[in-house]
Amino acid sequence: MKTQQLKRKAKETATTVAGSAAGAVADPKTASSKIRLSATKPKTLAILSALLTAYLLGRRARRR
Repeated sequence: MKTQQLKRKAKETATTVAGSAAGAVADPKTASSKIRLSATKPKTLAILSALLTAYLLGRRARRR
């Protein structure tokens, strides 16, 4: 059951990404504003900052 749900979600995500890419080609100005709006959401900023912190800590640990 979970496998089917994951496959369905992956298909929906792929479809959304393909639609967004096609929309970006058709109207780049609108696409850039949508990207800017989605990049400033608190959840996205938290994830990006966590990834950056993990990267920097890993790089520091590797040099020691």
